[in-house]
Amino acid sequence: MAHHHEPVLRDDDKRRLGAGARSFGLTSIVVGIVALVAAVGVSKMSGGGWERFGYAYVTNFGYFLSITLGGLFLVLVTHLFRAGWAVAVRRIAEVIAANMPVMAVLFIPVLLYVYMGDGVLYPWAAKSFDEPSAGHHASVEPGDDVQIVTVSTESASHEDAAVDHGAEVVVDADPGGDGFVKSRIENHKMVLQHLVPGKRPYLTRWFFTLRWVIYLAIWSGLGLYYLKNSVAQESGDGVKLTRRLEKLAAPGTLLFALTITFAAFDLMMSLDPVWFSTMWGVYYFAGSALAAVAVMILALMALQRFGYLPSVSAEHYHDLGKLLFMFVFFWGYIAFSQFMLIWYANLPETNYWFELRGITSQGGNPFVSGWTCVSLVLLFGHLLIPFALLLPSWVKRSRVLLPFWAVWLLAMHWVDHWWIVMPNYSTPSPQLPTVELLCLLGVGGVAVGCAVLRATRQGLIAAGDPRLGESLGHVNPY
Repeated sequence: MAHHHEPVLRDDDKRRLGAGARSFGLTSIVVGIVALVAAVGVSKMSGGGWERFGYAYVTNFGYFLSITLGGLFLVLVTHLFRAGWAVAVRRIAEVIAANMPVMAVLFIPVLLYVYMGDGVLYPWAAKSFDEPSAGHHASVEPGDDVQIVTVSTESASHEDAAVDHGAEVVVDADPGGDGFVKSRIENHKMVLQHLVPGKRPYLTRWFFTLRWVIYLAIWSGLGLYYLKNSVAQESGDGVKLTRRLEKLAAPGTLLFALTITFAAFDLMMSLDPVWFSTMWGVYYFAGSALAAVAVMILALMALQRFGYLPSVSAEHYHDLGKLLFMFVFFWGYIAFSQFMLIWYANLPETNYWFELRGITSQGGNPFVSGWTCVSLVLLFGHLLIPFALLLPSWVKRSRVLLPFWAVWLLAMHWVDHWWIVMPNYSTPSPQLPTVELLCLLGVGGVAVGCAVLRATRQGLIAAGDPRLGESLGHVNPY
């Protein structure tokens, strides 16, 4: 049930961020740039070089891109469903979405790796596939308990079905040990040479670049358009502009769904061009929406701590908490569905992706690695624990517990990205994530700083929206 009344905004609702916010934004950008330089230095000193830095950078670029895309989704979907309750809090999502041009600039290092890395980060970007891909750091060393055999397709087991006739395949002599994972990596390198050429022309540098130009142009255009017209409502015909934005929301949501799906394929799945999952785009989207809701909760509470937006009430936090809970469940549902379907099919060209992340049992001997522990952290920390503890309504209205879970889930969302990307570099166990955390500070410093600077250019609430009264008077039923 919702009560409607004319908007009654307090003076503090109309306050704009001032010099303190601009100073914070500029400082954040400087810190971010310094952290990225430090990440390069640490990567070089640790022996990982540009390869380690590249994987760490993609981990964090994908993380902050997901938050920005999640903000765009929330803007589109609240207009699509005419969600009046969200008007009072929607400006935060609009600012996040309008930060997409900054993410376009932060994408440039990824593009440089595609053109100059010779397959270091994206194996399909190598000039040729004659040599084993440099995309995987781990390899079989002398003395490892493995052996090389030659098989033919007529007598090959299901595991070797993807390898052409006469291809050499590494077979583990000690299932359940480190040799098992290393043999999987070597098998994958050989399969890579046979399968990737067949994925041309999709996996080409020029087409990759063209796709990302289209993605970023659509996302930036939508984000800037919605923020611009939301601000224009204050001085123009709010009803007319609202109808225009609602009309655009349907095709905009369709474009969003298509672009985020293929962008997830390109940015993260193509780090390993042999593996594939048709659910990958939905998996990335689920985490994006979850992270954006968490950021909105934290941003609103931080602003209220400094006296801004006093009209945002427990009712709004309750609804945001419900969205947070929903996307926790949705992420878990998609993650389990993807795992179950791949594991049940038992195809080596898809199974190995989970095996390299420590989820395997070979010959009745479960193999436990550092990535197994990370997988368990995601199972409990990203799904089971927050699912159980976000259930009560009073938690969603708590000014202490709701931001706690928002921070917790943002941390788990980062761990998820780390778990997705870094096993391509370091298997069977993760390395200490020093470079990754420096890149988190670096990419995050630039992205957050620019978003804060953008937030200073207009008010923090959609004061001209004709549904603002509905939002201010919104009450959740119990």
